[in-house]
Amino acid sequence: MGYKTVNLDFPVKRIIQKDNDGCAVASTAMEVNYLNGTSYSYEAMKNLNRNSTTMDWAYIASKCNLNYNRDPLSGDSNFDTLKINLFSKLYYSRIPVIVRVQGSSGQHYVVVNGFQGTLPFYLNDDGTELPSVLGATTNMFKIVDPGFSDHYTLADVIAHYNGDLKALYVYTKKW
Repeated sequence: MGYKTVNLDFPVKRIIQKDNDGCAVASTAMEVNYLNGTSYSYEAMKNLNRNSTTMDWAYIASKCNLNYNRDPLSGDSNFDTLKINLFSKLYYSRIPVIVRVQGSSGQHYVVVNGFQGTLPFYLNDDGTELPSVLGATTNMFKIVDPGFSDHYTLADVIAHYNGDLKALYVYTKKW
């Protein structure tokens, strides 16, 4: 059908991590605030998480009246496998997503809050134009990083940690 530019941008307010290992806490506060219209600070989210920097994702979902799932359900994956589901959450569900990048320099959690890139579109059986994500790259996924103010894309985080995308942590509103 042709190529189209996709530009998604969800205005997630950056919360700075206060502990060296607090990126998951800050990312969760950003995500919950975006979804629920709340204003959790880093300290308030850490307190809600039983004063721990190791996130209890499902517990936070129950406390904040949200649904939660992890992709993959257990273990780790990679960008080429996860990019389809990540893009789908942004494009179809219209929500930002917490992701974990891990590599030889450690691991880090950030919020993917947008996408900007040109993708091929195709017609499905009912004539609807749909994007093909196969050509999407890490530099097309925009992020909010709680630990680094000079990281703007998923590619920046992956390069910093000399790693790959390992998992998606998805919160959604309960209807």
